[in-house]
Amino acid sequence: MRRTQVYLTDEQIEALHRTAARRHLSMAELIRQALDTFLKREAAGDPEQLLDSTLGSLPDLEVPSRSEWDRALA
Repeated sequence: MRRTQVYLTDEQIEALHRTAARRHLSMAELIRQALDTFLKREAAGDPEQLLDSTLGSLPDLEVPSRSEWDRALA
């Protein structure tokens, strides 16, 4: 591991201390876990963009109206 410094607000530090105490973790470990979670989400990509890209795979698809679905189920 490498040491680094970040500037946090008083409110962020207080919230981190409370959460770390509640979870029985050091503040550093809590920050590492939070950063890991953030980086995994970033690596996965933007959910809206991913959804848009999959819907684009069938650009000519026509989605039936709700009334057509209801008729098919009757």
